[in-house]
Amino acid sequence: LRSLRNGNSGAPFTLHLCSRRRSHIVDVRHRMRIAPFATFESDFPDDSVEEKGDIVVPGGENIMRAIYACLSTQGYRVSNFDQHSHYGWSFNLRGREGSFWLLVQHPGPWLLTVHDSRMIWSRVLRGQADFAALIDQCRVCLSSIPQLSSVLWMSRREYEAEFHNKKPQNEDA
Repeated sequence: LRSLRNGNSGAPFTLHLCSRRRSHIVDVRHRMRIAPFATFESDFPDDSVEEKGDIVVPGGENIMRAIYACLSTQGYRVSNFDQHSHYGWSFNLRGREGSFWLLVQHPGPWLLTVHDSRMIWSRVLRGQADFAALIDQCRVCLSSIPQLSSVLWMSRREYEAEFHNKKPQNEDA
């Protein structure tokens, strides 16, 4: 580690990583707001399947199918989407910037979670710009699906504070 420079307190800083063979300069955007949780309402018909009063196939397959179709046209390689455990639908996607994972579930309201699955070094060296770009494409997709409304994007902290009545860390009462 050669140096860590930050011109002023609110600006991004530059991290210089050096090895005997190469020098890497990483522009770290520590002020970038990432909001990978989207809540929304849906006018798609209920596609859950119940047997003897228990849900055996969760709802949301038609929502995930619409999101999947939209993102697959954006240059990502997408895996087949599958039922995720007993409560949602998920799929992986890969672009030149790395791998990501999406999950749709209905804890009330509907929730889309976008997860950065890249290795930690990819996240450190490449930063959050690629993840933010995917979230922006997800925003475009959700707004283009006419059956979805009241879309609200938020960070994990904001989601947990709003829907789990948890007090976010590092905040005074």
